[in-house]
Amino acid sequence: MSVLIKLAWGLWVALAVMGAYTLLRMATERSGPEGRGLGGLAVIMILVLLGGAAVGVRAAARRQSLVGLILMTVMLAWPLVALIADAAIKARRAARNESHTSSG
Repeated sequence: MSVLIKLAWGLWVALAVMGAYTLLRMATERSGPEGRGLGGLAVIMILVLLGGAAVGVRAAARRQSLVGLILMTVMLAWPLVALIADAAIKARRAARNESHTSSG
């Protein structure tokens, strides 16, 4: 149970750091004001959802709910898994395209 709690909080921290970095990057970007404002709003909405996830992890940990902790861990891991998988797929496609280009 304590492993799930630590894992869920670790995933939450990773997402919070990514969200804060994205918000900082948006704030310092020199693009048009419309794009920056819309992107900033999206990042703030994601951070609000992340705050809700923190409440969910805390409640599940306090109640010692195994199902709740598993659910929160999967929900928090999903964006990170998708981000890593997307990068891996793009790298594999680029390598495959390069091998086809250089061999033909």
